[in-house]
Amino acid sequence: MKQINYDEVAPALWPNLLSVAGEWASWDEEWLVGRLTAHYTGDQHRLLGSERLWRRQVDFYTADYLARIAAFLS
Repeated sequence: MKQINYDEVAPALWPNLLSVAGEWASWDEEWLVGRLTAHYTGDQHRLLGSERLWRRQVDFYTADYLARIAAFLS
């Protein structure tokens, strides 16, 4: 689940996360699928210069959401 977040979800939605009015709920499914598909490359993302820094930033901003998803799935 974390790898999907690093490689697919975070790169597609990163600009929204950093927005002052960023919202992570009530996405239009068609828009979201299109955005995820358009941003997925299968490569490691170097948006912040290094994979390690990228993962730390993604973890910092999304840890609570991932914990809730994990609890829901268990």
